[in-house]
Formats: sequence, structure tokens, C-alpha cells
Amino acid sequence: MLIQIKRQECLNRFKKLPTRVLDKVLDDFIEYFPESYSYYVLTTGHKTFKGRINHLGKEISKISKRIGYSSLIFLGNEDIPWLYRDSDFKPAKTALDYLVRNEVGKRFNGALQVDTLKIPLFVKNLAWLTRCNTVLPYVYFTDPEHNIIGHICQYANLQINLFNAEVEELLKPFFEESKLNRLTDEHCS
Repeated sequence: MLIQIKRQECLNRFKKLPTRVLDKVLDDFIEYFPESYSYYVLTTGHKTFKGRINHLGKEISKISKRIGYSSLIFLGNEDIPWLYRDSDFKPAKTALDYLVRNEVGKRFNGALQVDTLKIPLFVKNLAWLTRCNTVLPYVYFTDPEHNIIGHICQYANLQINLFNAEVEELLKPFFEESKLNRLTDEHCS
């Protein structure tokens, strides 16, 4: 089961999580993204989206274990519920059903804490929601000590920000040993 955390409680605890809020006076968005120590864009060698997300989920689970945590916390950067938009496209519908089975309600816009063992399945479903534009905010994840912020883009690449040298020392060898490839460009494709 996914553990739900109220949005404001999560933002109070994890102050580096990116946010995007509409300023009604300016009629524009105010965005926050923290400065980080280092930044990586990682991808897999799989040619299909399905293969990429399956592999990516396993690798994100390994990252969590490598830095010593049993879970990651996922939160959208906007105050929009996880189930705001519906879809008839089978993979997106399956991903929405996954959230409903895990008791995510129609109005829930908070964070989901996901056990490391369940990350591969969660990432698979999140990636389809992202790919099909079914989940509207960008969903970021962090570890319980707030050393990293990650995001899975629509191409199933992992964008990850590290916030200190110690975490980079732990993860850099892992990135080199893993089957994730670092993109030299700072943007996904």
C-alpha cells in the first residue's frame, strides 16, 4: 500500500521539493526549483518505452537502497489531484486503476510514500501517467533525508539532482556500474 502524506505536511518537511503556483494577480506561475550540488540525466538502453520504464523502476529502487532508505516520497509540483484527469488509453487507465486500488482518492493532491520494494511497479504506472499527460503536475521524488530530488520525464529518462558531496560519492560509482547511461545533454529526448 502507498502511504499518503498531506500536501502541506510534505512541503513543510521537504522544503526543496519543486513547486509551481498560479499567482492570480500576475496571471502567471511562480515556480521554485532548488539549487543542487550536481545534476544527472540518466536513461536506459531499452528501445521501447515499456522496457525503459521497467528497467528504470528497478534502478530507482536500487538508488534508494544505495543511499540507505526503505522508501521514497513522490509529490506533484502543483496543487492538482493525482486523479484529476481520466484516460481511456489502456496503459494510462491501468495506471489510474493502480492508484485507485491503492486508495488514492479523487481529490488527493498530497505525497505518496512508496516502499523501495514497490518502487518498480509504482514507477511503471507513474511513467505511463506522465507519458500520456494523465497526471498534470510534474511529479518529483525525494528520499526521507531530502538528499536527492528526482523526476521521470515523458521519455522515461531519470532527471536527478543531488544536494551534497556525500550523496554524490555514494551514487556516482553506482551510476557508472549500473545499466543507466548518462546523457551528455542537459535535456531529455
